[in-house]
Amino acid sequence: MFTVAYSLVMMSLPSALLFFPIVWLAMRRKNGRTLEVTNVWLIAGLLFTAIAAGLIRFMAILVIGKESALSPVGNMGIVFDLALPIIVATGVCLILRSIAIVKERRSSESKAELSSLMISAADGDLGRVKELVASGADINARSRSGTTALMLAVRNEHLATVRFLVSAGANVNAASTKGTAAISIAQSIGNAELLECLMENRAG
Repeated sequence: MFTVAYSLVMMSLPSALLFFPIVWLAMRRKNGRTLEVTNVWLIAGLLFTAIAAGLIRFMAILVIGKESALSPVGNMGIVFDLALPIIVATGVCLILRSIAIVKERRSSESKAELSSLMISAADGDLGRVKELVASGADINARSRSGTTALMLAVRNEHLATVRFLVSAGANVNAASTKGTAAISIAQSIGNAELLECLMENRAG
């Protein structure tokens, strides 16, 4: 039985290779934007399409007989060789689209909760960081997750921005809700210059 199921999956692979990309190209846009899905997810979706279509054909053996499922002709051929892979590919692409939309929404929410100073620090825009600090921006402000501008600058290895923030009074010892601090971020990255700068300014 395993051999039969494997054969059916292999028979479904060419149809998946043909129809999955077509269906995804038709569904990957939302409000004029192309949804971001990694190649790993797309390959997984392609393989799942072939596997699902093959297993459906395998289950059909139990209902309509081996001959009809393995070598369909006429209307049955249209169902198994055309309609089935398109339907399965559509279902898989809907799942991928939903995942991409959720990830996009979460990314937007995360960015929305960051202050202008945090965003500028993450981008390494030192000029803008200096302007915001000079205008009274809270240098130790935290996001919902406890992240600070200093942590973001360290994570993106913007040494000049880190040095300025530290000199301007950024709390080197501040930790996020997960217990992550600027120093631990620098250690995980392995950036000796960042680590030295932070260690020199760590409060006793």
